[in-house]
Amino acid sequence: MKSYVGFKNICFLVAITLAAAVVPGLFLIKSTNSHLNGQLSSIVLMSQSLLVQSAYAETKTDPKTAAEAIALARNSRQYLFILFYDKEDDMLKAIENTIKTFRSKSSSKVLTYRASTVGDKESDVVLKYGVNRSPLPLLLVFAPNGAITGGFNQKVTTEQLTQSCSVPELVMNILRPLQEGKIALVSLQNNKTKFNQESDKAVYDFSSDEKLKPFVEVIKADPDDKKNADFLTQCKLDKTISESTVVFLIPPGSVVGVYPGKITKDTLMAALSSCQTGSGCCPKK
Repeated sequence: MKSYVGFKNICFLVAITLAAAVVPGLFLIKSTNSHLNGQLSSIVLMSQSLLVQSAYAETKTDPKTAAEAIALARNSRQYLFILFYDKEDDMLKAIENTIKTFRSKSSSKVLTYRASTVGDKESDVVLKYGVNRSPLPLLLVFAPNGAITGGFNQKVTTEQLTQSCSVPELVMNILRPLQEGKIALVSLQNNKTKFNQESDKAVYDFSSDEKLKPFVEVIKADPDDKKNADFLTQCKLDKTISESTVVFLIPPGSVVGVYPGKITKDTLMAALSSCQTGSGCCPKK
């Protein structure tokens, strides 16, 4: 079995998750210790309370808070622009005009919500995404599944909004667990790839482990789907994959390894252990 280990910071993931740089609190990962259990327990999961589909998300009324807007957008499978501000100024007006121009030209379904950071009304979302540490105004772009695909403070262009609302489904599905502080296992296979059963068993055994289960999300994707071609390229995989392949990612967007063919749970456990033992793939203090 051949594996490819040590690729770091997939380019398009880093580009798309620029919100992490704009909003320092977006990715919350504590330093690892010398024990595997310590490493797992050190992953700080983002609160899920803002992402739960609630009664208000099923109504047609306008959201009254940023948290409601996030839930409504997820429930209706739409992109969401949240514009955080602390005062009405020219920069805020410029961003709103850019959003208006984008919406007039784009076919994307986008909800927009203005969130004032003055007072406590939006404090839960402000603290969760580190908005209080970012220059304002700040525009965050949420994908239909809740992943953040763009973060822009003080100015934005229509081109940037177009890119943020044109993220492939696979990338969205990878970003969300990574932004929640989870491990993402991308299982690339179809009815033409070999060793599907072996690969599926390895992924299942790893992700269903009692110690790992809360920290792992599995994403399945067809390697022959043209929409996934960029992901394969970034992982240095051939456009035509003959064997089922698992890509192991950790926050904020680092590839621990790419594992094709006959793999086992031990293969993936070794990959996780390699992070903890100093391979350089995990965040450090």
